[in-house]
Amino acid sequence: MSSTRLALPIAATLALAPLTAQSPLPHLLVDPSPLLRPSNPLVMQIDGRPGTRYAILADVSSGPVQLLGEEIRLGFTPALAPFASGIVPSFGRTLLTFPLPTNVPALAGTPVYFQAVTIDPNQPSGTLQLSNGESTVPRTDVLAIVERFDVPGLEGFQGTYDPASRDALRGTVGRRTVRTTDPEFLPFNAPITGPLSEAGARVQNVFRPVDLEATGSPELLTAIRWRAYGGTLQAGQFDRVDLEIGHTTVTPDFSIDPFSALPRFPNSGLDTAYALNLNGARDRLMVRSGAYAVQPSDLRSDGYVDYQLARPYPYNGVDSLLLDFRTGANAQPSGFGVGQVLQITVTSSANPFARVATVGGTPSNPGTVDPDQVQTGRGDNGVMDYQFEFTRIESVAVSPFRAANLSSPDYQQPIAATVLRGQSLVRFEFRGADDAAGTNATAFSSNIDLADGKPFLQTRIVLIADPVTLEVPEVDTLVVPIR
Repeated sequence: MSSTRLALPIAATLALAPLTAQSPLPHLLVDPSPLLRPSNPLVMQIDGRPGTRYAILADVSSGPVQLLGEEIRLGFTPALAPFASGIVPSFGRTLLTFPLPTNVPALAGTPVYFQAVTIDPNQPSGTLQLSNGESTVPRTDVLAIVERFDVPGLEGFQGTYDPASRDALRGTVGRRTVRTTDPEFLPFNAPITGPLSEAGARVQNVFRPVDLEATGSPELLTAIRWRAYGGTLQAGQFDRVDLEIGHTTVTPDFSIDPFSALPRFPNSGLDTAYALNLNGARDRLMVRSGAYAVQPSDLRSDGYVDYQLARPYPYNGVDSLLLDFRTGANAQPSGFGVGQVLQITVTSSANPFARVATVGGTPSNPGTVDPDQVQTGRGDNGVMDYQFEFTRIESVAVSPFRAANLSSPDYQQPIAATVLRGQSLVRFEFRGADDAAGTNATAFSSNIDLADGKPFLQTRIVLIADPVTLEVPEVDTLVVPIR
C-alpha cells in the first residue's frame, strides 16, 4: 500500500484536540533495519480501532518532548514531517510499504523515529491518541545483528532492566534501605549528642561496605537518618549543620584476638586528626549545609529522623564512606538536646576508631566548639545507628550470544536508536565467542572490534537513569552491521 501525505501541518494537526495517555491502541510496528536497495521497501504496520484516522509522524530525533501534558516520542526538530495518513480498516490493521531513497547516502546508519496519532471521528471530543514510539536504521551491509526489543524477555534478554518493557528496552530505578546495626554490636545505654549539639561539634564517622550492605554496583545515597534515643523527639533548631561525604579505603576491622580479648587490628580505623582522614578521602561532596530544624512530627514510625540531604551522593558500591559533620554553635542556645543511638563494637578497647568526635557542652568540652578550627578529636569504635537509603540508577540487560552467520565476522560500529530523558545515559558493551554457549568468550568492551573473528556476539546494555529526576532511558533499536 502506498502512503499518502498529510495536508495539515504537524502543529495544526496536534492542536486539533487534547491528547490522551498512551493506550494499547494504536500500536505501531516498523521494520527496524531495512536494506537500502531499490527492491526493498520500508514496511510498517499500524493497529488501531476500525474507522479511526491515523497519521504517522517521522523525525531524526526521538525526543521526548512534553506537549499538552503528554510525552511525545519525537524530538520536534526541523526535520519533523508527516510520513503517512489514512483510515484504519474494519479488521483493525493496516500494512504500509514505502520505497527507500537509495540515492541519499547519509540515510544509511541514521536512526529515524516514528510515532502515530489517531483520532476517532465518532468521539465528540475528537481526542487524539498516541501510539508507541518506533524507529528504523536503514543499512547497506547485507548482514547485521538487529535487536528490536518488542518483548525483551522473550527475546532472551536477562538482567535488572524493567521487566514490563514492551516495544523498547527500558531502564529501571530501585531503592533499598539499610540499618547500620549488627547483632554483635552492643547498645550504648546513654543518648549521644554529637553531631547535633547546640554548643558545636566536629564528628567524623566511617561506615564499611558491610555496614552499608554494599552491592558492588554504583548507587545514589539519597537519605541518611539517625535513630532518636528513647523513641522521642522534641522541637529544636541548629544554626548550622554541614555534612560532607567521601569515599575512603579506611575499613575498621573489629575482630578480636581470642587470647588477649583485644582488637586484632587496632590501627585499622580512623586517625584522630581530622585532616588526615580527609586527605585519604576521595570524591568529597557537601550533601547538606546550613540550618537544621527538627519537630516531633519528623520522627518516623520506625524511630528515625531524616538529616534532610540537599543532594544525593554517588556511592561507588565498593568503598567505605566517610561522613564529616560540622555543627556550629547556636548563637542563642535554648538548652535543646538531641539524643542519638550509638552501638559499641568492641568492649575491651576504644580501637579501632569508627568515629572521631569533638562535641561542645560535654564534660570533656564544657564550652563551645568551632568545627572549622578544631584539629583533632577523641576516637572510639562506636557506630551510630543510622539508616541509609540507596537508589540504584543503573540497570543492565544482557542478550544471548547471537550468530553472525559468518565464520570470521568483522563487526562494524553499532548503531542505536535511543530515548534519553533528562541526563539519562545508555552504554553498550560487546563480547565475542566461538559458539552460542560462550566458549572462549572475550571480555566485554565498548570497542566492538575486540570481538572480530568470533562467530557469536553478546551485547550488554547499561541503562543509567538521570541522577536527579530518576528518569530512565530506553533503547528502541540496536543494529550491529557485519562484513
